[in-house]
Amino acid sequence: MILSLALMLQAAQAPQPHPAPVPESFRASDPAKAVETFKSTCWSHLRDEAALGEAAAIAPIAFRAQPHGTGPTHSWRALEGVLSYAADLPPGVPSPQCILRLHLAAQADQLALAARIAAALALPSGRTRTGLAVSETQWDVPTSDARTTRLIVTTRNTANGGSSLRFAAVLLAAAPASPQ
Repeated sequence: MILSLALMLQAAQAPQPHPAPVPESFRASDPAKAVETFKSTCWSHLRDEAALGEAAAIAPIAFRAQPHGTGPTHSWRALEGVLSYAADLPPGVPSPQCILRLHLAAQADQLALAARIAAALALPSGRTRTGLAVSETQWDVPTSDARTTRLIVTTRNTANGGSSLRFAAVLLAAAPASPQ
């Protein structure tokens, strides 16, 4: 039993793989348009799926709702990419989550992209890790109800010289109260 508990804890702490990059067959998006789309959808409406769905239809990259399956995830598609939203996830899994996946025509400059996002969302500098193929910037933003919204922006170089771009906004659980 202790071994199974230890394995479960280890699995929960292991880095989770990123979803597959957006297929290069999607139309390339402009980084500024991508940031504005993320801001007007996931960032502005992370806690309100209905409002997010309405915003998705009129965002700078306009999305169309996809048929909803049996799971907790709803999705919207555009020629440029995919927007997905999941709430009411199992205990221990941050919820809600909103993910925007797009394709850029050129390889992304992660630091310049992070600076653009920070300016657009009025955030301080994020923590950036850069690599030859994959780079990522992360921000943790406290909310008024003692929760934290985590924003993770990942770019992945693609075979055609472009980049796959992934924005993820996740609402983390409130930190447990410290004993006094």
